[in-house]
Amino acid sequence: MARIAGIKLYKTSTGKLKAVTVDLKKHGSMINPYLEKIGIIEAKEREEFEKKWKSGITGEEVKKRIIAHIDKVWKEKYGV
Repeated sequence: MARIAGIKLYKTSTGKLKAVTVDLKKHGSMINPYLEKIGIIEAKEREEFEKKWKSGITGEEVKKRIIAHIDKVWKEKYGV
């Protein structure tokens, strides 16, 4: 059997194929669609969602919005 860079075969003591390790950096474009299909890795849509929201709202902005909301509710309830 020919050796292929980025793919390592593991066999039992009797010579039967037991497991395979694949370098996804080299062969990911062929294997990732299958891994996504069977649910081992997340689909590209999830990765795009995470990239989009990675630079989203900051902790400080969350804090300001929460305080503003509490102030609004407080004023409505107690008129202060």
